[in-house]
Amino acid sequence: MALAVTLAVLVSGCAEEHRAPPPTVASTLPTRIPAYDGSLPPAQAVQALVPLRVRRLTVVDLDQVRAQLGLPELTSRSSAAGRSAFRTRAAVAAPLLDPFVLGRVDEKLRSTFGFGVDDEAWEAHLGRAGWVVAFRDGADMEAVARAVAAGIGPLRGATVDVGDHLLTHDVAGPGEQVWAADPTWSRLVPEPGEAFLVQRGCLDAAGGPPGPGEPSMASGLTKRMAMPAV
Repeated sequence: MALAVTLAVLVSGCAEEHRAPPPTVASTLPTRIPAYDGSLPPAQAVQALVPLRVRRLTVVDLDQVRAQLGLPELTSRSSAAGRSAFRTRAAVAAPLLDPFVLGRVDEKLRSTFGFGVDDEAWEAHLGRAGWVVAFRDGADMEAVARAVAAGIGPLRGATVDVGDHLLTHDVAGPGEQVWAADPTWSRLVPEPGEAFLVQRGCLDAAGGPPGPGEPSMASGLTKRMAMPAV
């Protein structure tokens, strides 16, 4: 059995002659800011929450990962053996790009509030501090709200959207321009996949990120790799 991994890596080199001040964002983007649409694939849906100031986005579709590993019905109420088996296999065979937001407090959340990592549908990390946790339909969002009010670990200061089953931190604020407002970027990850890594910007001659005042240039590359599952 092999687990397909889709990574959208959007980086490029910057030619010296192209090092010019970046254009004004307001002149190139529409004034209407797209609303979040949970019916879209995760890597597209999350872009309505990602501020333009963010350069790096990772998304892991946990529903697809569970399905690929043969445990589509796994939840926080599953047996300890089932949850342990999933973690063991996922650590080796799944594209888990970042540590789970709820990972280090998962046991406390399950025992005290009745939910945990295994109730997530997908998770995204926005730059250094932002993140989005999308819960599966049927998740107890009131319990999530109680955990946030209790200030449990990384949930301190997070925002709960009961209607959309979202838990967010440091996402775009009201009226702030987002990735989804720019069709050039929103089309770069059109297909569903287990994981996406999206980097906005360019690499300098040394392979690092652009310096202050340097332009954001990018080219798209989608990779599909087969990773052996155990």
